[in-house]
Amino acid sequence: MWGQLWSSPQAVAWESLGWTRVVARYARVAVKAELGGGGGTILAECRQLEDRLGLSPMAMKRLQWQVEDLDEPVALASVTMPDRWKRTGS
Repeated sequence: MWGQLWSSPQAVAWESLGWTRVVARYARVAVKAELGGGGGTILAECRQLEDRLGLSPMAMKRLQWQVEDLDEPVALASVTMPDRWKRTGS
């Protein structure tokens, strides 16, 4: 999920705004919600973070973010997973 989030068009804005920890929080909450843990509270938190991070068309509109259609590939955000959050073992 981390790689998918940081390869999204929104990642350019997140990086410039320093939202690495917010994106990390969203990733943890979203995984928990997808696995069915936490019930409605986790789902509500997930939706709120999605809105704040511009992960839906309506949220992007509220943030006044637009994705430009470019002919050339755009450089991806350079944020990587902090070592302390990397999975070890399996």
